Amino acid sequence: MLRRVDHVSLRVPSLRKAEELYRRLFDLEVAFREVETPEGWFTLPSGKGWEEATRSGARIGLSVLAREGLVLALEEKERVIPGERLQHIGLEGDGGELQRLEGLVWGLGGQVVTRRPDLLVFEDAYGVRWEVSSHHAQEPADRSSGARAGKWFRPRGDSSGR
Repeated sequence: MLRRVDHVSLRVPSLRKAEELYRRLFDLEVAFREVETPEGWFTLPSGKGWEEATRSGARIGLSVLAREGLVLALEEKERVIPGERLQHIGLEGDGGELQRLEGLVWGLGGQVVTRRPDLLVFEDAYGVRWEVSSHHAQEPADRSSGARAGKWFRPRGDSSGR
């Protein structure tokens, strides 16, 4: 069973500008920010942001904004083609729904991109990417790579934990 739209993910050419625009437009708060490293995505600890990442030589590549039921994930991409701004739509479902969808995708002209026990990512016949997860998080910040895998980015000179 599908439970809800979990988030909408957009590609943007300037993450910092887009973050400010959507924060003001929809009255959103930053739930978390992530830095991509060769070892994967790491979440900045709460209270750490643009200045700390920049001082550390890191580039924030993902910002997740939220308020009540709206969660907007912004991913920076240098060149964004206007028709390709939508990165994906995230849905929350149970394991049975992931299995059901996986069985239908190929026959309906789609393609499975990623399959894990708790995640199915696929593109439908129209090229729309869907990310269906059985991971249920009460708070948007609990959806970050850091929260789920204990991968917290430590800005230079910062000895604090999360």
